[in-house]
Amino acid sequence: MRRAVLTVLALGAMFVENTFDLVGSVPYFKRLTGGLGILDMLPLPDPERAHRALALLGEDGRRHYAILLLTFDVAFPLLVALFFRAWLGARLRWLPWATLALDYAENVACGVLVATFPHGTSRSPAPAGRPTSPTPARCRAAPPPGPADAH
Repeated sequence: MRRAVLTVLALGAMFVENTFDLVGSVPYFKRLTGGLGILDMLPLPDPERAHRALALLGEDGRRHYAILLLTFDVAFPLLVALFFRAWLGARLRWLPWATLALDYAENVACGVLVATFPHGTSRSPAPAGRPTSPTPARCRAAPPPGPADAH
């Protein structure tokens, strides 16, 4: 019974998220970006494409994407992990939890990019030739303070 419930929930959520043009759905974000989609749906995104996707989303789209990352993108990967754990044999039951951890790490990275757009952070992608942080280069190049500087 548990497997059947998890299967219906996982497939139903995936169908709704990918089929209907609702705020926060895959078709909604593809419509906003002219078919490009959101960061975690881009195959092998380069910095320029990631920046373009965030720019095309607009302020409202980025807000909706952030809400998606904090709601559906927390619940759905957990549901999928539970689904696969129910169906996998004992030797592979660790695999859904590993993929869940990687998915959550991706969501954190996407959330940082959305929250810091358009300025970015020193670790976020930006188009070639554009600074990734509003901090001037001379400040980023300064060495970290030593023990004597702690006072």
